[in-house]
Amino acid sequence: MSRVSARVRSVAAAASRACRPAMRASVAPIPPAARRPTRIPLPPEGARKLVPIAPTPAPQTMATRARKRWTGSGACDMIGNRWWRDGRRAVPHATAGRSREPPPSGSHRHCPVPVSENAVPVSSVPTPQIAHEEADRIPLSQVLGALSHALDLTEGQPWGHAARTCLIGMRIGESLGLDPDTRSQLYYSLLMKDAGCSSNAHATTEFFGTDDQALKAGLKFADWTDPLRLKLFALRSAALGQGVGARVRQLLHMARADEGTGRELIRIRCDRGAEICQSLGFPRATVEAVRCLDEQWDGRGAARGLVGDEIPLLSRIALLAQTLEVFAARDGAARALEVVRGRAGRWFDPDLVAVLRGWEGDHGWWGELYGSDVLSRLSAVEPEDRIIRVDAEGVDRVAESFAQVVDAKSPFTGRHSTRVALLARGIGEVLGLGPVELRDLYRAGLLHDIGKLGISNRILDKNGPLTPLERKQVERHPVLTWTIVGQVEVFAGIARKAAVHHERLDGTGYPWGYGAAELGRDDRILAVADIYEALTATRPYRAGMPPERALSILREMEGVALDSGMVRAMEAFEETGAVPEPGLAPEPGPPP
Repeated sequence: MSRVSARVRSVAAAASRACRPAMRASVAPIPPAARRPTRIPLPPEGARKLVPIAPTPAPQTMATRARKRWTGSGACDMIGNRWWRDGRRAVPHATAGRSREPPPSGSHRHCPVPVSENAVPVSSVPTPQIAHEEADRIPLSQVLGALSHALDLTEGQPWGHAARTCLIGMRIGESLGLDPDTRSQLYYSLLMKDAGCSSNAHATTEFFGTDDQALKAGLKFADWTDPLRLKLFALRSAALGQGVGARVRQLLHMARADEGTGRELIRIRCDRGAEICQSLGFPRATVEAVRCLDEQWDGRGAARGLVGDEIPLLSRIALLAQTLEVFAARDGAARALEVVRGRAGRWFDPDLVAVLRGWEGDHGWWGELYGSDVLSRLSAVEPEDRIIRVDAEGVDRVAESFAQVVDAKSPFTGRHSTRVALLARGIGEVLGLGPVELRDLYRAGLLHDIGKLGISNRILDKNGPLTPLERKQVERHPVLTWTIVGQVEVFAGIARKAAVHHERLDGTGYPWGYGAAELGRDDRILAVADIYEALTATRPYRAGMPPERALSILREMEGVALDSGMVRAMEAFEETGAVPEPGLAPEPGPPP
């Protein structure tokens, strides 16, 4: 059973809190608004609906394709309102009872669609005000702070966890008297600490046979130096919610695994996060801080086993700030401070813990920390003379990086987001769209599935038909996409486009059940790109369809679920030979 013990040791970080009675602190209780709601509500009623857009004229050239039989296997691919299995269309899923309210159309978060592209030129559609700010370069923290909510979802944390961790860590850095350069490096280390969080989601789910988000949330609370609690956590987490037989089989699977599996799972996460930080052009200190996030002062931490001062200072601050935040969010400030002081010299640098002396009495600060304006407070703590600003290309790099985060969550998605973005842009080029419109399509394609970071890998990776409850969870991801992308001002004009990629002209899509009257040109382009990519991409359980077969399926759906003009544009783009190969989309460009 030594292998079980090792396996347990690397995973047991969260259920120990289940064994320990929750202790509410008398100091600065956390307001209910700080806790993530159990479900994100659909957009409210009364939002203005879009007027119809005329179908786009088909390109002059249209390919004539032979229809070849596709011989797929394995789990179903959900494309619009149809399920495909073994090359055959299954019964469409029911659409009754879904919400018909469109996303809010208030202020800058919505661009009206013209009645007809012939009647109202696309160039006359108002440009969101944020476009002018983007031309002058915008603060990188504004984009990353809002997108960090997606990382919170992946880690099973309350909305705003990363932002609050950043606020805590920056207060520690200020107390230490760090110079502006170091504080800037710390700031982005804290915001990007979970950048690699999706890279081990599939492996974690496979190893424990349980929900990856619940597991990761629990791991934040476990004391790795207590073997008994770690073993108990692993025993309780294996195949959680399943029958006795399934749990026994999962425990045997864990016992047969290599001794270092737990550390390897964390190493994957930390290394991937560091790679993303490096691709965005952050300094080495920030990159290494993310890489060493899970190291502990006594050398018993995960990944590399660094000891004491071998651990970068920024990593030590980040781990301390992260632990303070998760315990404060659950148990209150007093309990959080009690926990970190109890782990001083084991988990944490004692000198850093000493900096926290007197924090209990700062009720106002703790109250603001868990207030509703966490993003505005986040921008206020970035060193003023070290604010990083990015131009349009820099914003693209951020969107590309988060697309990689999304696609890394499941091996079944490969490089889906990047390829959808390239396909959508290619269709737009065939239609003669301008540079700004092509950039919007590209960004919307990159971020269209960011809501999937909030869906359990137990569902995303399921090799077989989904249950009604599981399907309902999957159909929630566009709502999460709308919520996340809509928080980023520079993406104001694309949030709705990114969110409605599963809607169909005949009203059979999800989650809002839009029809042709509510779907604009870019919405229709992204729907075609998303389906074509899903059909042609190779999955672990089946080979991708040849282009001819995928296009024939699009033709079957055109005029009913899909716009005929967009399908013909996809055919014309395929004819150019510029369609990216499945899984071989080009890497993002150089850092801004």
